[in-house]
Amino acid sequence: MKKLSALVLCCCLVASTAFADDKKMDPATEAAMAEMMKYANPGPQHEKLKAMVGTWDATIKSWMGGPEPTVSSGVMKNEMMLGGRLLASEYKGKFMDQSFDGYGLTGYDIKAGKLKSFWTDTMSTAWMVFDGGMSTDGKELTSAGTMDGMDGKPMQVRTVTKIDGADKHVYTMYGQVAGKEMPMMEITYNRKK
Repeated sequence: MKKLSALVLCCCLVASTAFADDKKMDPATEAAMAEMMKYANPGPQHEKLKAMVGTWDATIKSWMGGPEPTVSSGVMKNEMMLGGRLLASEYKGKFMDQSFDGYGLTGYDIKAGKLKSFWTDTMSTAWMVFDGGMSTDGKELTSAGTMDGMDGKPMQVRTVTKIDGADKHVYTMYGQVAGKEMPMMEITYNRKK
């Protein structure tokens, strides 16, 4: 057993020495690595996402085809994860007198120059994945994508999040209904005291 351990240790030392010699990269590989590293770390857009970190009381207005919205409430907890690369959101509340939980991720792909978001909740097993942008001051986030409509068919959706100071932001989702864009949901988030 000792001979086997010594053999494995010897092989590791030889491999690490060979790897150290291979560390010298050609200029093209070094340039490619440098380019990749430019996009590896969070940027100013990620700093702006931090405005939504915290625990928020949420008031949701949903338009389900009628002129008057259905109103519900809940709590959203947001935190940055993966070294400040993603805003993770966890929602707990009620919708139409039923428990309603949701989970989302929002990040900024520096290389693509796009805001990326993902959402899933207990009303469906489907995921919503949107691409969008952010204003230069970080106070408005927009995105667009597709989700299942009330008829079960894909529907174009657009979202707008407006940051209204340190203690409030408003998220609005618009959908295409009979060829017209209409508000489907508006969520007002007030920082929990």
